[in-house]
Amino acid sequence: MESIRQLTRCKWCFSQLTEPVILPCGDTVCQRHTAELERLEWRCGLCDGVHKLAKDEQFLVNNLA
Repeated sequence: MESIRQLTRCKWCFSQLTEPVILPCGDTVCQRHTAELERLEWRCGLCDGVHKLAKDEQFLVNNLA
């Protein structure tokens, strides 16, 4: 079973999550990693899916993390 510490780690930088946001695939990462992704279409390194936010859409904040 994963500990709470493991569940609150960023899947991109492996540090404790800071300002966690949810990617379109459902994975949670630190908000700072998404700054350049808000206007681009990109391939997710976690799920390998291609994501793009719609105009005026933002990443959802993960308040549970």
